[in-house]
Formats: sequence, C-alpha cells, structure tokens
Amino acid sequence: MASASARMVAETLPCFAGRTVLIMAHNDDAGYGALCRWSGQLQDAGAERVASFNFAKWRDRAAGAAIDDLNDFLRADAGGTLERRT
Repeated sequence: MASASARMVAETLPCFAGRTVLIMAHNDDAGYGALCRWSGQLQDAGAERVASFNFAKWRDRAAGAAIDDLNDFLRADAGGTLERRT
C-alpha cells in the first residue's frame, strides 16, 4: 500500500487468512502507525504471522542518509552503498 493513512479494504482481508505477511512500512511516525494498524487488521483477519522490516537499522553510506523506505533500500543496495547501522 502506498499511503500510511490507508486502511485495508474489508473484502480483501480474508485473502490473508492462514498466510505470513511482511510489512515494509516507511521509517517515520506515520509509517509506524500504519504498521500497527495494518498488523491488527491482518491478525484479526486470521493471518498466521505478521512480520515487519525495520529500515531504521540501515543507512546509505554514500549519501550519509537514513534509509526511509523500500525504494531507498533498493537504490542503496544496487549502488553498493547499503550499510547496516551498528
């Protein structure tokens, strides 16, 4: 989903029953709020497991910048500048 303010459509939730779901939320307060909201919706729908990926643990060494989302992560990885924070 491309927006942290979006909610999952009720009709789609049964599709997640019994499945493992990985949420890659944006690395900010809105992304964290969405992660919590979506996790609850998925768990209520019967998802077997809901996991998340934490972009805060990564940075782009060349840009000297935090990784905020999947696009930043993939760009830094492709450029060979992805670095795990210690």
